[in-house]
Amino acid sequence: MSLRSTVSSASRKLRLAAALFTVYVLWATSYLAIKHAVGVFPPLLMSGLRSLLAAAVLYGLLRLGGQTLPPFRQWRDASWVGIFATTGGSALLAMGMRDTPSGMAAVLYATMPIFACLMLVFWWGARISGLQWLGSAFGLVGIILLNRDAFWGSAASLDGPPRLLGPGLVLASAACTALAAALTSRGKMPHSVLASTCIQLLVGGVVTTLVAIGLGQDIGRPSGSALGAFLYLSLVISVCGCLAFNDLTHRAGPAVATSYAYVNPPVALALGALFLGESVTGQGMLAMVIVLLGVAMMLYSTTRLSADSAPNLINHELKQ
Repeated sequence: MSLRSTVSSASRKLRLAAALFTVYVLWATSYLAIKHAVGVFPPLLMSGLRSLLAAAVLYGLLRLGGQTLPPFRQWRDASWVGIFATTGGSALLAMGMRDTPSGMAAVLYATMPIFACLMLVFWWGARISGLQWLGSAFGLVGIILLNRDAFWGSAASLDGPPRLLGPGLVLASAACTALAAALTSRGKMPHSVLASTCIQLLVGGVVTTLVAIGLGQDIGRPSGSALGAFLYLSLVISVCGCLAFNDLTHRAGPAVATSYAYVNPPVALALGALFLGESVTGQGMLAMVIVLLGVAMMLYSTTRLSADSAPNLINHELKQ
């Protein structure tokens, strides 16, 4: 083996390792960063401005690569995807995480492939296997177990109202992102993934920011740490995460790229316990295992039926 081929092989392995670290670990830290940022930033305004900043960076990368955005007539489907993924996806996630522990939010958000598969079935008439139905059932059981106290009450929660709003918004966020993914697989998107993602973030960011302004949301004077969390979400999670996932999908295949769905929740649970003092109970761990088993069933069965539908889901995690 020549020196050139050895260096090339080592470079590919290093690039693969860096991409895996990004989607396995850095994406998992997004829940911790969101939890920190929404304590200061209004959720809608944070999500909108974050998307606009990420879109500006991606546009710069697009221009550096000698590419341009497609004509406006080709923006329609990508724009709808951006609205559902940003206004419905990341904004609802940020709103829900005000009342939801970061680890729980990661587990709930992991149900996104289940929502997407069900949407493809009921709205577009796609076929669904018995294993996919079983995966959906597992996901539902895991969600109920994870929120058992909110559904049936506990000694700590009987005196107050059911604590379902936060987790409900996180689930709605997962459903909106799943819809965006389904639209991606069914719509006419720009050929360049970078251009398509830039359009999605731009349009979604504009709409979300306008809604936030219409509701009277104001940044005020954010602390340095909150501003740091915002920049981290914009530049590292959105931009680097997008590029890493696309590279993984191209070089290692969708099975490797989508495996992040099994790794993010336990990492997020550990980070929440370590940095935010969130409790990790045996019930929560069991619920996480059940949800991830359901997701695994859905992704395994879907990749056998279609090489594109389920993998494209993860492209929108950059907007969480």
